[in-house]
Amino acid sequence: MQGRVPKDIGLCRGPPILSRDESGQGEEMTIVKDRVRVPKYLCWRHSHLEQTYQCGYHRLITSGCSFTSSTLYLRGAASWPGFVRDRCGIDLAIDMSFPGAGNRYISDSIRYAADELCRDADTQDILVVVMWSGLDRAERIENIDHHTQIQQYRYPILGRTGYKRISDCDPQALTEQMRQDATQQSFELITGTLSWLQERGIASVFTSYANLLYPPFLPKRDTTHHWQDYLDQDRIDQLQAISWVPNQGLDYLYEYSFVHDYLETGDHFHPPERAIQEWTDHVLLPTIASQHLISPRSTPN
Repeated sequence: MQGRVPKDIGLCRGPPILSRDESGQGEEMTIVKDRVRVPKYLCWRHSHLEQTYQCGYHRLITSGCSFTSSTLYLRGAASWPGFVRDRCGIDLAIDMSFPGAGNRYISDSIRYAADELCRDADTQDILVVVMWSGLDRAERIENIDHHTQIQQYRYPILGRTGYKRISDCDPQALTEQMRQDATQQSFELITGTLSWLQERGIASVFTSYANLLYPPFLPKRDTTHHWQDYLDQDRIDQLQAISWVPNQGLDYLYEYSFVHDYLETGDHFHPPERAIQEWTDHVLLPTIASQHLISPRSTPN
């Protein structure tokens, strides 16, 4: 692996949780209100998961909301970024996910990780996997100046830029017009991020925490709407032209967990670790392999 994991970007002092960099040294991560500040470097020495795929990528960049950032445990694989890393034998995963994140943060975090945290890497060595969030999660950009603010801030931060959920500022703030605007912005963020990655020759995989694109839809506990509620057919066609993983409505992480009875406990919405690993093994990785980004690992006779 080229270069060392940067230790001064997006991190601040606080109760530490340890992951491992490539030298085996502990890396301090800050927990704020049960959330780990990004970036999260997933690079442990030993894995309890068997490598089942092979690929030519040495760095994995991931981002998403709580369906990605579902654990505080960083000493081994406990959510799909770690499962993908271990199953594919990738040297380093940089996970930018944060609970409650909206699509503006997710888009910016992917660009930030690729530009700032992987500047020493060849773009051909990078695989990006994005799990997009709810369409109603409009965010307000805030400047975070002070160390105390960073420690207490409950929303995602990139550098000194905070991403605050507008609905948390005023629960009545999301008018119909704002929902329409947020949906249009998500469309532009997703298609724009895809173009940005393609221009740089970075391989990418797009999924979503739940099926918001292919009717019929299962009911969900959150307040998000579906693309068809606010986009015209031309934009729907553009979204469906993207090689989504998966390409069947009931195979998205939320729906998969619901159909396989994994949501009968807990908060009845967020999948448990077992469901996430099963979904990674049975849906995410096989579909990525079908796009020829990874291939099943051959085993000796």
